[in-house]
Amino acid sequence: MGESQSKLDHRREQDVAIEGSWKMERKSVKDILLTVPQAALRLGIAEKTCWAWLYSRRLPVTRFGNRCVRISSAALDEMIADATIPVAERE
Repeated sequence: MGESQSKLDHRREQDVAIEGSWKMERKSVKDILLTVPQAALRLGIAEKTCWAWLYSRRLPVTRFGNRCVRISSAALDEMIADATIPVAERE
């Protein structure tokens, strides 16, 4: 009983650590991986255009196997910032 109880306590500690780190990460890390439809929506383009940009390597992609692709939200933010034209200041 003592050994199984210590395993259970260890598992609870891991769960708390994982949950705590997830909450901390969720608040502090802005870099999440988006699906193609989510990235297209964020960029305001058609999903088909987003796929074309991925194939032409205009957008950085993270691949998990052959079919699962994700796009970094940080990379999208950087792309948007680079493409943004600043407003001229008026005097």
